[in-house]
Amino acid sequence: MIKELAFEYQERNTSIEIVQIGDKFSMQIKPKYNEHIKKFASGGLIPEAIMRTLTIIALKQPLSKSILVKLRGSGAYQHIKFLLDRGLINEYKKGKSSIVETTPEFSDMFGLPRDKQKLKEQLKDILKIEGEIKSGDQEAEEIKLKKEKLKEAIKQKNNEQSGEN
Repeated sequence: MIKELAFEYQERNTSIEIVQIGDKFSMQIKPKYNEHIKKFASGGLIPEAIMRTLTIIALKQPLSKSILVKLRGSGAYQHIKFLLDRGLINEYKKGKSSIVETTPEFSDMFGLPRDKQKLKEQLKDILKIEGEIKSGDQEAEEIKLKKEKLKEAIKQKNNEQSGEN
């Protein structure tokens, strides 16, 4: 029945359409009207910077808060608070780290699967991202290796300078 209604909206001379996202449906403004809408409607329920942070969380979850801050800057702390207050993400402790990940409410709000792997795959399709996305753990490991290389380079440089004196 909903597919019939979606087809009917497609045939109507209206700015609204019904689209299927995964196994759910959503009403939205047809893309050809976006420029007209932007003239009088700015912003949304979630500010753009916070939406970007939420997208990173969804794609890389589970993600440590420290890695998120390295990726998004110190503003990520306020973004996390905003998203926690709205029930779109959860935060929990894992050792000394805080981990963030999306909630079922996030999936429901955006019409995405609740299964984290399916959610990531669908987001990649929607955002037209090709290839593998590094997990939060992979990001952390890369940062750790870069720090070690930098320490080693500084140590080597100091050894060279002390040898010159």
